[in-house]
Amino acid sequence: MARRKTNQKLPSPTRRRAIRIQAGATLDEVGDLVGVSGEAVRLWETGQRIPSESHRDDYIDVLDDLRTS
Repeated sequence: MARRKTNQKLPSPTRRRAIRIQAGATLDEVGDLVGVSGEAVRLWETGQRIPSESHRDDYIDVLDDLRTS
């Protein structure tokens, strides 16, 4: 899946998790799409970490795709 660069803001950690769960995606599935581990996604969803600049846009794009699927 080709990623597009975005200038959108990252949703809140709670909203990130809700988007993933509503779409029926696992932490590992989202991680695979972004290029990180499921554990990294879990940390992002709990607000314990934020995505690095190199993963931020891809993560936002994946969340957008999940939200519209």
